[in-house]
Amino acid sequence: MNKKNITIILIIVIMVIGFGLIYFFETQKTNLSNSINSVQNLPLNNLSTTTPIVSEITTKTSSISIVNFSFKPSVLNINKGDTVIWTNNDSAPHQILGDNLNGQIINKGQTFTQIFTETGTVNYYCAIHPSMKGIIVVK
Repeated sequence: MNKKNITIILIIVIMVIGFGLIYFFETQKTNLSNSINSVQNLPLNNLSTTTPIVSEITTKTSSISIVNFSFKPSVLNINKGDTVIWTNNDSAPHQILGDNLNGQIINKGQTFTQIFTETGTVNYYCAIHPSMKGIIVVK
């Protein structure tokens, strides 16, 4: 065999290997795409309900009314993850400040909302009227 024939054979071998690799990767891409589509198209009612994947999380919203320069209720017990909404029912503006609380000034009819993500006792007050104090106990 001469160099020209060896070169032609090498080119053919390289082309066969190249096309084989292209075919292999295209097939893998198609298989992966089909697998993803089959998972995305699973009906949710076929999922097992005997072992939950994520435990159910229930949260609630509690309200505190600002009235007559006081917080009603002044002590509120909630669970971790719950939301508290303060509503200003006074004619004067108020601002909720305290342990990890930094509310904006709220005028009559406005609200301030906070989600509590840590357990513990949260002491708060009105920055404008510091004698107004409240406590939230997060379990």
